[in-house]
Amino acid sequence: MRSQIALATSSFVARELNGSPPGGWRRDDPAHPFLGGWAERAQAVLAWFAPEETYRERLDSLLGEVEAMGFGAVELWSGHLNPAWATDRQLSIARELLDRRGMRVVAFHGYLGQDTASAVRACQIAQALGTGLLSGGGGPLLDDDRATATAVLAEHGVRLAIENHPEHATPQALLAEVGDGADGLIGVNLDTGWWGTHGYDPVKAVAELADHLLHVQVKDVTEPGGHDPCRLGEGCVPVRDCLQALRGHGYAGAYALEHLPAHSTAAGLTATCRADRRDLESWLLP
Repeated sequence: MRSQIALATSSFVARELNGSPPGGWRRDDPAHPFLGGWAERAQAVLAWFAPEETYRERLDSLLGEVEAMGFGAVELWSGHLNPAWATDRQLSIARELLDRRGMRVVAFHGYLGQDTASAVRACQIAQALGTGLLSGGGGPLLDDDRATATAVLAEHGVRLAIENHPEHATPQALLAEVGDGADGLIGVNLDTGWWGTHGYDPVKAVAELADHLLHVQVKDVTEPGGHDPCRLGEGCVPVRDCLQALRGHGYAGAYALEHLPAHSTAAGLTATCRADRRDLESWLLP
């Protein structure tokens, strides 16, 4: 059970931007509906982790926090190992630190990229992390040249799980992007929290997407119309019902807990993620 439940390291997105105000995500950023402020926080993370000379120390610290929360697996976010700057040395460091802790990577969370070179690098990172799954999105390459995108995935033995992001208000919108699935190379990363934001029944979404599921992110939000995270079971998402539905439809993959407070102390994030992990373990028991 421990290896089946992972922490999405995107949960740390607010960590590096010092002085960020408390409260939920703003809704005034057209590039990130419901997640205004995401871009500035993500850029701060990228800048913090990019230098090779400090990478070992900084990633080791992050993984130490994950381990202290009781997780034996992660969904590693591209903010912490990005195709745009990740050197072979950084890939080696990441693999060494993960192996030292016996920590499994269930997916590499990011985008396939804007061109062939970035797609190849994203797949190389997934391979280096010991996972054959890229979760997140396709990006411009998938939109503009699906044949090349799927060829890159096939060549590297990596599958792409497209997440229901803000632009996917219904399962049908998500399936339109998944397309024909490219013989199993492209499927769905189901984020329970975004269905709550859009006011769409997530249990119904599980049923409608069951044949395409490759990955699941577990999240709860306070109410429809916003994306303010909360403890599992305390918001508008029927998380336990979602888990039951997933298992009923035969889903046997990993569950990545993602908790995205726009502002949180280290102690607050740790306490929430520990409690959510314990709940997930209990709810997933036979």
